Amino acid sequence: MKYTNPEITKKSGPFNREVYSHPCYGMANFNIVSCTPGEELFGSSIRHNSIVRFEVHHADMERSLSRDWYFPRSSIVEFEMSYTQFAELIASRGTTGVPVTIRRTEKDGSVPGCHFENKRSQIKREIDAVLHENSQEARNYVDEIRDLFDNKASIGKKDREDILKKLEKFVRTIDEDAAYIYNMFDEQMDNTVAEAKGEVEAFTEEKVRSLGLQAIAEKGIGEMSPVSIDMKEDNDE
Repeated sequence: MKYTNPEITKKSGPFNREVYSHPCYGMANFNIVSCTPGEELFGSSIRHNSIVRFEVHHADMERSLSRDWYFPRSSIVEFEMSYTQFAELIASRGTTGVPVTIRRTEKDGSVPGCHFENKRSQIKREIDAVLHENSQEARNYVDEIRDLFDNKASIGKKDREDILKKLEKFVRTIDEDAAYIYNMFDEQMDNTVAEAKGEVEAFTEEKVRSLGLQAIAEKGIGEMSPVSIDMKEDNDE
């Protein structure tokens, strides 16, 4: 790896301030953001009323008062995730990663949102396409068999075997397609339920946290503490 020294700029004024700049300096942060109406996210099958938003910025370091101070500069990238995706990201170390929805990049600026597609409608469309394909294949078999009956005076053993093979192949294709589509539908419904459950749990946790902070602000931490601490000294008798 190649290394270069940072650019150092001395600032006028007290405290002998020095600003260090380098292309590798960056800062990252994330926040919980509420969305009304629900937000559409890449790789998610539901709308989200609360999301995790990440931001990565270029950064400078300022040295003053014998300590380092870090300041974000221009934005590099901004992206969003659902709570479920965030949990998967933490648990999926060493994999290809999880989907995120990019909202802004340094090069392109703001990025248009992605279109939300209902998974039930999507799977229905895919089933219709498979059924249409199987129906067309069945019509082709019928045409071939009809042509065989019309153009041959007698049907031999080999002809009957060919007809049976085509029918068996057709039945096998239908069975395999049906099993695959069912498994994919079942998997998608499980994922959708998990996403919805994560959304509800995250909303509940955030609500409990906000209510707890509000109660602390109103009553003070001392009144809410489960432990009573008496700071008074005992008088000697």
